[in-house]
Amino acid sequence: MRILLLVALIVVGLATPAEAADPAWFPTRLTHLGDAEQVIVVTGRSPKSSYATLRVFERGSDGRWRAALPAMAARNGYAGWQWAAKRVQDTGTTPAGTFRITEAFGLAADPGAHLLYRPAGVTWDAKRGEYVAKSPAVVGRGSAVFLHVNGKGSTAGCVSVSRADMISILRRLNPAAHPRIVMAPLADITKA
Repeated sequence: MRILLLVALIVVGLATPAEAADPAWFPTRLTHLGDAEQVIVVTGRSPKSSYATLRVFERGSDGRWRAALPAMAARNGYAGWQWAAKRVQDTGTTPAGTFRITEAFGLAADPGAHLLYRPAGVTWDAKRGEYVAKSPAVVGRGSAVFLHVNGKGSTAGCVSVSRADMISILRRLNPAAHPRIVMAPLADITKA
């Protein structure tokens, strides 16, 4: 009887798609990744929590997603999460959604980033009438949300990790892999 039960469990396990067994935060369960071969997934504990977990994944040449770095403790906005389309500046919320990662910058020297890395504080003088913004501004929506090194606690809406974790992330991300970041409370991550 035990052998029959074991065989039945194995057959049922074989009939279940692997994706169904993956946790909600695993890339196979996320629908807005586009051509990304690398993805950072940030899951908040709850919609109002400022504590999160950050995971970095890469798609292998066999098409399978794998963890590229160990899971990391992260912090987010002091007021929790809000869907990006509804988020308002100065509310202390972190935007939930999926976003492209295109470049990096910082106060320290480039730690070996593969993304375009600019020292913070670099400025230029625009010519009169030169349009330098990539998108038209929407007053009250904020200008950007960053993944950065931890401060003393929660953030004003960004996501933060330890300095060592930030360096690991910067050294791992590759612009040729079209990296994305997917962020939301754990219960909503598959909608992001």
